[in-house]
Amino acid sequence: MRTHSVILAAFLTLIGGSAYPCNVRNQLNRLEASPAHCTRAQLDTLAALLSSLRMFRADIDMPLTESTLARGTCPEVDEVNRADAAWKTLRPRPHGVGYTMNEYCMTDPTRVPYGITFYDPGKVLNAGALAALQARLDYQRTRLIPRLDSKLASVDALSDDTLPSVLGPVESIASDLEDGSAGTE
Repeated sequence: MRTHSVILAAFLTLIGGSAYPCNVRNQLNRLEASPAHCTRAQLDTLAALLSSLRMFRADIDMPLTESTLARGTCPEVDEVNRADAAWKTLRPRPHGVGYTMNEYCMTDPTRVPYGITFYDPGKVLNAGALAALQARLDYQRTRLIPRLDSKLASVDALSDDTLPSVLGPVESIASDLEDGSAGTE
C-alpha cells in the first residue's frame, strides 16, 4: 500500500499538480515562474507588490546606491531618511527588502555576544566595497529590473485575460445617456 501512495505522489508531482498552484511569496522569489495558476485576487496582490518592489529598486534604492558610488562614502542620515520616507509611501510596502548599500555602510560588529551593527553615515568605502557595490548595482540595472518588468507584464496580461467583460453594458448605458434615450422607454 505504501508503494502505491509513493508512486501516486511522484506521478502527481511529475504532471505539475501541486497542492498550492500559486503562492504570491513564491512568485516574488521566483520571477521566472509563470503566474498562470493564480487567482484574480492573487494576480492583483502580485501586481501591486511587483510594482512597489520595482519602484523601490528603480526610484529609491538605485539613486541612493549611485550617489554612494559617486561620493565613495555612505549617505548621510538625512539622505537615508528621505529614502525611508519615500519607501514608507509605497502601498503595499514590500517586506524583506533592504537598501543595496546597507551591507557596506554598517559599523563593524560590536564586541558583545550579539554582534550588533549600526548604520555608519559618511563611512569611507574601500575599493573592494565600491567594486562589489557597483557589481550589485549593475545586476539590478541589467537583470533584476528587467525581470521585474517582465513578471509585471505577464501578471498584467493574465489580469487582462481574466477580466470579465463588464464595459459593454456600461458603455451602452453611457451612450444612451448622451443621446437622451435612457429612461424614456
